Amino acid sequence: MNCIAIIPARAGSKGLPGKNVALIGSKSLVQLAIETALSVPEITRVVVTSDDVSVQKIARDLGVEIVVRPEELAQDNTPIESAILHALAELNLDPTS
Repeated sequence: MNCIAIIPARAGSKGLPGKNVALIGSKSLVQLAIETALSVPEITRVVVTSDDVSVQKIARDLGVEIVVRPEELAQDNTPIESAILHALAELNLDPTS
């Protein structure tokens, strides 16, 4: 059985700008999320969906897949489900299977 972790990490944040690349200790928030997902034996694939080139670089450096999120799916009012469904479509995966 395959288990995919999709980590959504957009650039914009009104509450805490740059939160996904902000350091917590010596690692960024997105790095911590990626490393946590990679450490779970049941997770067979880790994907980051983001419009932020800094987040994409961190993901690339950690060897996980990246789905570039379009601007229209990275707005304050965009439901996270839309970004996840976009990532699944880009990966040619059916969310109902």
